Amino acid sequence: MFIVMNDNLRARIKEIYYQQVNNKAVFLFENIPPKKLRNARESYATTITEDETVILLYDDTVFGSAKEGFLLTTKRLYQKNLAEPPGALDVGRIESIALDDKTMHSNLVVKSGEYELHMALIGHAKAEREATLQLVDGIVRLLQGDSQAAGENQTTDEAQVPRPKRCRNCGAGCIEFANHCEYCGTKIG
Repeated sequence: MFIVMNDNLRARIKEIYYQQVNNKAVFLFENIPPKKLRNARESYATTITEDETVILLYDDTVFGSAKEGFLLTTKRLYQKNLAEPPGALDVGRIESIALDDKTMHSNLVVKSGEYELHMALIGHAKAEREATLQLVDGIVRLLQGDSQAAGENQTTDEAQVPRPKRCRNCGAGCIEFANHCEYCGTKIG
């Protein structure tokens, strides 16, 4: 499966992102810090190719190194949990994505035939975990060409969709009345 990232697809992914996510561990496109991306590529996305566009990085580390977490590209979903070997799935083969809160840690469970990836979502509130699930599922469905499942045909009153503030420098979510980003210090708004 080969997806070319165009402006329309990029805009639709950003729309899903801003509707779903207020999680400081999720980074999108150009807002992925270069050091985090480098660490993810060296730790678990070692087979990424030049024709893959990196869409999303989820940093599941305590200190923000991004050496564990997951990376979604136009071709594959790469992941690594603490003390486990890395894994990857072709986006076109992903059949389902679900949230498993039954274990000690919450996981996004990504299924492709008999193969499963369990991606840890440690230390986040249930609403953040559910939003991350909706985001990843929506992006995967868009990449697979399923605009209905990704919500593209839904009509939504723009005034009803909350638009969380995002730092234009690092992409971190910010509280509604923030003047500066708590992560990088950039002035907001």
